[in-house]
Amino acid sequence: MKIYIEKEKLYNFLLILYINFQMFLDVFENALLYFFNRKFTARTNVQIIGFLILAVGIFLLKIKSINLKQILVILGSFLAINAITYISYKINPDIHYYLNRFFSAFMIQVFFMSIFISFVEDWSDFEKQISRQIYLVLLYAVMILVRHNDINHGYSMNFSYYSYCVSAYAFILGLQKKDGKKLLLSLFIILTNLYVGARGVLICYLLLLLFHLFRKYGDSFQKKNLIYLIFFTFIFYILLVNNRSIASMLYQFFPSRTLELMSKGRITILSGRELYYKNIWHEILEQPFKFRGILSDRIFLSRLKGIRIGDGFTAYVHNFLLEVLFQFGCIWGIIILFIFFRYLLEMFFTLVRNRNLEQELIFFSFVSFSYAIGQLAVSNSYLVAPSFGLLLGSMFNITRKKSIHRGKKQDE
Repeated sequence: MKIYIEKEKLYNFLLILYINFQMFLDVFENALLYFFNRKFTARTNVQIIGFLILAVGIFLLKIKSINLKQILVILGSFLAINAITYISYKINPDIHYYLNRFFSAFMIQVFFMSIFISFVEDWSDFEKQISRQIYLVLLYAVMILVRHNDINHGYSMNFSYYSYCVSAYAFILGLQKKDGKKLLLSLFIILTNLYVGARGVLICYLLLLLFHLFRKYGDSFQKKNLIYLIFFTFIFYILLVNNRSIASMLYQFFPSRTLELMSKGRITILSGRELYYKNIWHEILEQPFKFRGILSDRIFLSRLKGIRIGDGFTAYVHNFLLEVLFQFGCIWGIIILFIFFRYLLEMFFTLVRNRNLEQELIFFSFVSFSYAIGQLAVSNSYLVAPSFGLLLGSMFNITRKKSIHRGKKQDE
């Protein structure tokens, strides 16, 4: 029994390291630049090798507890992914330019991530271990603030998304468990994001706050809660109507990219993404039933004139719905989206209403839910986004726990 507990703790330790590995590398890279003025040129290789070593370690710890049915599901999923990739290649051979980078990123950040999260057993220990990471995120934030003038005109998207899991978990713990220390630390991270980070991550935090309110007041809605709702709605309306003047005033004391965009009425400007949306949507309407295959949006956008393409990995649609519809066509795309959102809604109502699941699993699922939905709506691709892997893993873990709980009820 003791050996099992220790194995679960080690599993959680390696998994949390796996989830936050890019953040650790970014902290190291920033420290190297700040203290020694040297670039971390081997980062890509270290990242791939590090992820693979961690993945092997995690698999070895869990392999004996995976049953035959689960192994067949994993192998079946792997074969299905390879089949879709092969069909996509036959339809659109040009995707070979991106296949190597895509496949390694997908396997590491989505496929393996979802499997590892789905097999977490000791969520109480998981919470303890991930909560300790807030101090590393705090160091990360301080380092980014110190290097503010040196990093991409004071803007760091990496910090926003790499720090989100740990910071958001501390935020939800602070709200749900009334832990003032964790709440204050997470608020500091959120303010740092407002100062130097991406706008998209603020959507993630807002979604997380809404999930907290749904969870807290989902079962009962008293009169005092209605008063609070009216009050906060009124405050939100005032802030919304006067957002430009308020942002302009705050910018004088707290200059940040987000406040600057807000003060100029450009907070909803999509930084060129609207061109991607427009062209992708037009192509879908032109050939709504065409199966184009994975990565096809990158090839399509790279052929358009007047769009900054970069190395191809930047030229993707930046929207989950459009990406799926473009790649799979309207028939298969709608079927995939219907299945996905059906399970997503089921997951949401389970998190809000179910009292049998471990609260630590519920909190982490809130984090992964807000992270994936907030990010995939305006940024990144489901094919390479760790947030998508975290969301799928949370879904699978909840489904597995509900199945176990139903089995126990039947035995009774």
